[in-house]
Amino acid sequence: MQRILPSVAPSAKERSDLYSVCLANIHEAETWLPEWFMLSGNPTAHPEFQDICRDNVAEWLSWAFFGSALEDVLQDEAATEELNYMIDNFEQEFHIQFDIGYNEDIIAYRINLDPVHAYHRPLAFYALVMFGTTLFGCAMQFIWGMTKFGPETKSTVWNLLDPQQTYEPFFKTNPEDGPEKVSYWFRDGDRTKKPIVFIHGIGAGLMCYVSFLPKLFALDTPIFCIELPFVSMHCIEDVPTMQETIRDLQKMLQRHEFDDAVFVSHSLGTAVTSWVVKYMSKSVAGVMPINTKVFLSENDNIVDSMRVDTYLNHHGIDTVLMRGLDHASFLFFPTWQKEILATINQFVSQQA
Repeated sequence: MQRILPSVAPSAKERSDLYSVCLANIHEAETWLPEWFMLSGNPTAHPEFQDICRDNVAEWLSWAFFGSALEDVLQDEAATEELNYMIDNFEQEFHIQFDIGYNEDIIAYRINLDPVHAYHRPLAFYALVMFGTTLFGCAMQFIWGMTKFGPETKSTVWNLLDPQQTYEPFFKTNPEDGPEKVSYWFRDGDRTKKPIVFIHGIGAGLMCYVSFLPKLFALDTPIFCIELPFVSMHCIEDVPTMQETIRDLQKMLQRHEFDDAVFVSHSLGTAVTSWVVKYMSKSVAGVMPINTKVFLSENDNIVDSMRVDTYLNHHGIDTVLMRGLDHASFLFFPTWQKEILATINQFVSQQA
């Protein structure tokens, strides 16, 4: 139900820099590369390294670094030359050689080019989510004293019922020209502490954190809770771009007279925080790896936590492995919540 963003490919310089960074952080190509592919007959299984052919790698690199299908990259002579250089350099770096050709039994992960597998849910399901969101909004306002800011997002169902509804152009070259796209809740607090910006993950939105947010509010620091309805089981058609999201977060801090903040994010919210770190680093209280702490679920069913833990530690980032937990299950363990909250309180207090 959401419109598709046009592909945005990095420049040649950005590709070169990104390729160098990626290459520097691969320790064993034989175990790393197969995880970017799946078997056509079993999407849950990865191929053996020796079964990956050169054109399979070219197909994956075309998506990863050019944002395009292989056939489109091959239409451009300069891009084709750059692509072949990447593969040749990869082989030289790890002393390997891919078989010539294409293995049709292997499929590369190409997130925004792969077909979307949609699953039906009844309208009552979305109505229930919207009802729950409304109730939680009332609790945010009347129980926890939060105030809502930003645009009111209308669902696709509402848009269909409103013939006068007009749409803004979906993609703008200059995001400064567009209207505000990001909604958030705010409550002021002790301004001797740094404010918190909380960004949720995929699911049903902020109400999924009903056991965690009241404890976060109890820290008595200014706090922003960002809403991302387009990943919260709402019928939302318009999705802000990265540039629009960054713009609105900057305006949000300026509106409430803050120079920077402590960003607390979960799951998909960490991706939004990575945009903040890269494009508005002055708004982050502390520079990575200093004043950064990552809590990882040991049995996370989305990422390989052990590998992520090794990578982050290698780069000097403090991590904690939550033993026995899977994705988001810290929400059901008060002891882990207590440790996370103690870390947050330390960050907002020591950086004031």
